[in-house]
Amino acid sequence: MATTALQPGAPIPEVEYDRMMESDEGLLEMLHQVIEHGFTVVKNTPSEPRQVKKVAERVAPVSHSFLYGDVFDVIAEQNPVRASSFAVADG
Repeated sequence: MATTALQPGAPIPEVEYDRMMESDEGLLEMLHQVIEHGFTVVKNTPSEPRQVKKVAERVAPVSHSFLYGDVFDVIAEQNPVRASSFAVADG
């Protein structure tokens, strides 16, 4: 199945964090959106540390990397060293 580009004005694919984490139907909805569109937005994800890892572990086991560990945080910095740290202004 190939991904389908969103049409202009189409709603952005999204799933509620609690629904995805607590029900197989929510997980299936999220996975279907990723397969169909290549991404989804997990809404209302708690802002505590390690939430990205919890979401990833709901989908599949997380692999540990020597360089980055299990997961790493991308944080906007004023004078970044890495491209992943650049802050982009909205609009």
